[in-house]
Amino acid sequence: MRLLDSHSEIERDAEGTPFKIKYTWTQKVSGTWPQKGSSIGDIAKNAKVRVGQLTAKTWEWTSTQYDAERAVQPGKGTNYTLAFLDNGKFLVTANCGVWKGKYTFGGRSLAIDMSSNWLSGCRKDEVLRVFLDDLARARTAFIEDDRLQVTLAGSEGIMYFEGE
Repeated sequence: MRLLDSHSEIERDAEGTPFKIKYTWTQKVSGTWPQKGSSIGDIAKNAKVRVGQLTAKTWEWTSTQYDAERAVQPGKGTNYTLAFLDNGKFLVTANCGVWKGKYTFGGRSLAIDMSSNWLSGCRKDEVLRVFLDDLARARTAFIEDDRLQVTLAGSEGIMYFEGE
C-alpha cells in the first residue's frame, strides 16, 4: 500500500507488516517513524556535527526578513558579526563595540540569553538594537550552503548570516 501527498509518504511493505511514515519538515528535518535505536545515536552524532559547524565560523549578519514586504539589513559600512564559542557563549561585534551572552544549541533548537552590557557608543545604533532584539527571539538555526539561518519565535522572521 502506498499513499502519497505533498507532505508525507506512508508505506506498507507487505500485508501484516507494520507501516512506516516518512516525513520532511519545512526546515529540512527528515526521518522515519518508528525510529530504531541506532537512529537515535545518529541524531546525537549529527547534533554534535551541527554545533561544530556553528562554532567553526564567525557569522556576518546580512538581513532579517520578517515577511514578503518587510526586511531590515545593516547599513552600508556597518558590520554585525556573531561568533558562537565552544563554551556556550557568544559574541556580537558591531562597529561601536561588543555584546556578550550565552546560548544553547540542540541539533537545530537555538536559545539566546543576552547579558546587559551595552557600551555607551552603541546606544544610538538603532539597527543594532533591532538586530539584538531579533537575536533574543531566536528559536532554531541551521546552516545551508555556508549560510546560517536563524528563525525567530512565532515564525516572525528569519535572520540570515554569511560565514566568514
